[in-house]
Amino acid sequence: MSRVLAALVLRHDQAMLIAFYARTKKSGRKFFLNVLLFLLACQAVLACAAAFNINPVKFQLNASDAVAVMQISNPTDQPVRLQINVLDWTTDGYKEVLTDTDDLLVNPPIFLLPPNKTQYVRFGLRTSGDRNHNIEKCYRLVVEEVPTEAPTNGLRTLLRFSLPVFFSPKEKDEQLIWKLKKQGQNLMLVAANDGNIHAKINAVSLTEDGTKPLLKVSTPTYVLPGQHKEWPVAPAQNLSAKYRLEIQTEDGERKEILVQGAE
Repeated sequence: MSRVLAALVLRHDQAMLIAFYARTKKSGRKFFLNVLLFLLACQAVLACAAAFNINPVKFQLNASDAVAVMQISNPTDQPVRLQINVLDWTTDGYKEVLTDTDDLLVNPPIFLLPPNKTQYVRFGLRTSGDRNHNIEKCYRLVVEEVPTEAPTNGLRTLLRFSLPVFFSPKEKDEQLIWKLKKQGQNLMLVAANDGNIHAKINAVSLTEDGTKPLLKVSTPTYVLPGQHKEWPVAPAQNLSAKYRLEIQTEDGERKEILVQGAE
């Protein structure tokens, strides 16, 4: 039986594999070679990846506070070129639908951020008339890295962030309606937003008779005004029974709701 003693050293500027072995078979040498190639590949990718920080990551504006300022900082020793786009944000029940819009004016929309520097970006509605509305307007502010030059080695990782922007109406009405609907022999849990502002759900749990879990979602989800979100539910024995729904809201509050099954 071969005996192998290996020491792996991974540094910021290099990846080294130091292997001391005795009576190692060919399979052992192949293993060490694969590990070495993997570490070198990881190091090459990391070396080519830029980084930048954004603050804040969510924007809630209104008619009296219709301009926002975003801070973007570059903590690395390499410059990064960034481009900012605004997209209109809707959903179709399952996924986001993003379309181009010129509702928001961004300044600057594209810039080169030097190493260890900070850039302040301002944005707001183009005209004051757009601020008077009865339903919340929802957008995605997309901040993405633009390559400054072709990578000389390894892979280049370009970062992209999509940030929610909401313009609230003067009068807010929260109405999130939960229901179950039948689809074939299965159930769909539906959250319908009949209000005029968005709702954010951090977690959803649906059980039958309070014990049998049928659905558990821990990914935060936005339900935009006038739209809905659907989740498929595991097969249930009695589609028309009452189910216990537990939700966790954006502020951490937990609510329990009894939901009638589909007839």
